[in-house]
Amino acid sequence: MPYLMVDTSLFDREFQDRLLMTLPDIDGQMDGLLVNSENYQGLRLAEECYKSGVQCVYIDPPYNTGGDGFLYKDSYQHSSWGSFLVDRVAAGEVFLDSNRGSWFSSIDDGEQAFLRNLMSLAFGAENFVANIIWQKKYAPANDAKWLSDDHDFILCYARNKELWKPGRIGRDEKQDKAYSNPDKDPRGDWKAGDYKCNKSADERPNLYYPITNPNTGKEVWPQRNRVWAYSITQHAKNVAENRVWWGKDGTNEVPAYKRFLSGVGDLVPRTIWKHDEVGHNQDGIRQLRAILPDTLFTSPKPCGLIERVVTVGDAEVVLDFFAGSGTTGHAVINLNRQDGGNRRYILMEAGRHFDDVLKKRLQKVVLSQEWKDGLPVAQKKPVNPASPCDGVSHAFKVLRLESYEDALANIEFTHESEGELFAKTVGEEYLLKYALEFETQGSATRLRPEAFVSPFDYQLQLFDGMETKAKPVDLPETFNYLIGLKVMTRRWLERKTGKTAHRYLHITGTANGDGKRVAVLWRTVPAAWKEADYQAEKEWARQAKVFEGADRGWFNGPGTFLGAQPLDAEFRRLLFA
Repeated sequence: MPYLMVDTSLFDREFQDRLLMTLPDIDGQMDGLLVNSENYQGLRLAEECYKSGVQCVYIDPPYNTGGDGFLYKDSYQHSSWGSFLVDRVAAGEVFLDSNRGSWFSSIDDGEQAFLRNLMSLAFGAENFVANIIWQKKYAPANDAKWLSDDHDFILCYARNKELWKPGRIGRDEKQDKAYSNPDKDPRGDWKAGDYKCNKSADERPNLYYPITNPNTGKEVWPQRNRVWAYSITQHAKNVAENRVWWGKDGTNEVPAYKRFLSGVGDLVPRTIWKHDEVGHNQDGIRQLRAILPDTLFTSPKPCGLIERVVTVGDAEVVLDFFAGSGTTGHAVINLNRQDGGNRRYILMEAGRHFDDVLKKRLQKVVLSQEWKDGLPVAQKKPVNPASPCDGVSHAFKVLRLESYEDALANIEFTHESEGELFAKTVGEEYLLKYALEFETQGSATRLRPEAFVSPFDYQLQLFDGMETKAKPVDLPETFNYLIGLKVMTRRWLERKTGKTAHRYLHITGTANGDGKRVAVLWRTVPAAWKEADYQAEKEWARQAKVFEGADRGWFNGPGTFLGAQPLDAEFRRLLFA
């Protein structure tokens, strides 16, 4: 079926490698990035790759309503929630484009004042743009104890308000229906506009003059407290351009100005977003359940709301690090489907619904614009002739980071210190400052030395349900993110020595920020190698031009290569910074 997404994680490593070798500009061809991780950890990993490369951040954080996991005494709950957000706002701010960056945060009435103060500290109060009101309900809650809470807020800040310009909102069919063409004007549909303004004759005496109705010959004066909107000269121009309307029979008491639909253009965003424009809570639930009927996710935002955010943010790349059910990704796909754009998204989510809801939702909405009972719905007038369901070409990358609990599970103490450790009387301070720094160097989570001599075999014990399982760690991809590498090519090279074939993973790309060309070579280094083996490898790399043309070259493990330096120490420094 056209546009049915293929999940390459279901295939073996050999297939994945062969597929990636066929792709030029790998990262450039990705339409999205999904990070399955606690969001602070995800932000720190992706920072170098996407620093200053995001035009719009949207987050829908937990609202601190008592059911969001902040299980503290009342006197601490608020500060804990605030600290939780402060760290993440600080980590997310560096992603924003310094000229075009904007930040939108959904929040309820109870915490909007606190969050606004927090955001003003992060961005500067001078960069506050608006406190947008979203009408989240289509009907009042008549069973409300006090007042029906019909709205939430979306706080909008700019990275630099003096430089940022909001995107304009397209006109909808309801607005366009107000235009018609009763006089068959060749310029198309138009709407009658007020010919007067809210100024008095005392304020604007040049706008207080008589106009003659050409159909009746009657002289018409404006009111003294509401004079004409146009000067005598401009009125004469309006008449010459057939922009003055006296009604169908030409006998109206006051003229109107003909405003043509073709000249109106898109609209400046307003600070009140109505449910019939961007959707309401029930729309969000219906949209998700149409795609995933069995989902238990209860509070997704409607796609129209996030489409409005992305449009106003005028975004090429959108970051959402409280991704939830994936509405932000869905909204970006919808917008691209509508106008042929190439907006991209970065979504981060730690919950178990990452696979069952977020990832699955995006895989399905690529195939079809509309869904019902979990099945795609053919369009009456598909935009894409090749797909009756309006499928689109799309690819996203998935990263999975180990959790804090996974890291702890992989900590191992040296044999000599293990029996003495908990006999210490200095307690937790000793454990954190000394034991974790010096007595756990051999732990898998601290990168054992063998990680760099046999990088393709490195594993961690990761939680999988109720037990831990050994799972491979992609050290090359981790290093790409740590150094901010946008991958262009990823290919396997082979060097034969007699009957032995040595395989090398060769990655090229450009560094985010300075745009310099980077080449990275990964290989397994046999323990039995002698100096002659390293020299032979070095000569092969020279002849194969592995690092030729690169401004910066890296390689793992022992050895030497012309134009490159070892990456082991840099990897550790960046990972544990």
